[in-house]
Amino acid sequence: MVKIAAPLGLVSYALILLAACSGSSEPTERQHADDWRAELSSIKYGSTASEEDPIALRRIELTAEFLSQAAGIPVRVYQTSDYNGTVQALSSGQLQMASMGAGAYSNVDSQIGELADPILAERNSYGQTGYYSTMIVRADSPYQSIEDLQGKTLAYVDFNSTSGYIYPRWKMDEQGINPDIFFGEAAMAGKSTQAVLALSNGQFDATIVNAHSGAPETGFSMGTIKRMARQGMIDEEAAAMLVEMASFVDVFRYKLFDSVGAVLLVSDNAHNLAGQVLAPGQLHEDAAMVLAKGETVTEINSGAGKPDRPEYYAETYI
Repeated sequence: MVKIAAPLGLVSYALILLAACSGSSEPTERQHADDWRAELSSIKYGSTASEEDPIALRRIELTAEFLSQAAGIPVRVYQTSDYNGTVQALSSGQLQMASMGAGAYSNVDSQIGELADPILAERNSYGQTGYYSTMIVRADSPYQSIEDLQGKTLAYVDFNSTSGYIYPRWKMDEQGINPDIFFGEAAMAGKSTQAVLALSNGQFDATIVNAHSGAPETGFSMGTIKRMARQGMIDEEAAAMLVEMASFVDVFRYKLFDSVGAVLLVSDNAHNLAGQVLAPGQLHEDAAMVLAKGETVTEINSGAGKPDRPEYYAETYI
């Protein structure tokens, strides 16, 4: 479905940060080792890992169990919606601990400085403490290098994503490429899963995600693409089908969903991820209900305020 156009480089692995447990917002002298336990019944540990990546989520849960034993009080995992949510929650004291990449850590450091300390770094089964930022394109595209993508469309992951935004932009600039003018259009997908789905659907010519447990010369056994392939979220036939369906947008209006009711394609904006009412990967309540009950649902909706809609229109989910 996809191929690596260019491995942009190796970046540091996720760090686990410990924020000051004192309620004071000013830097203070280190308190006695046991004093902070009296202030907390548990440690709130933030991460963007979710059910869409069960391997990463399980890794976070096991880390929390280890940290609970080391700290002597429970460490509870809190899922944040995006990278910035983790950064702001840790910086404001809503979390005492978080797992994040180097780029997000620099954001935390700029906000609260020495109130947050990196205490652990992940190491994979290959012994690596870093991962690659990789620019990927569809396997059936003609693009073989970054240079081939001049004037084309690019999906970044998130402003606070180390591998999906911060590092690759720095690396391209180092190579004499100004990403702000080199690409014809760029947008944020929100998460790496959505970025790959947007690429698969033909909405973008390239995207940038992480890959690890290997090297460019030998290939990678882990990372965004490998995870989505294992979960059956992407395959070559499905990608080709979505591209074909996108060509029908002037004939009738439709939405396509996966096997759990998550949006794959909205015909209104088949080539524009940023303009979609529902972003790829977002769960749709009606579609999920149809899949769960096996019954068709038809709704009559008002077209008021909606472009290209009659006064009333029907939507059927099958």
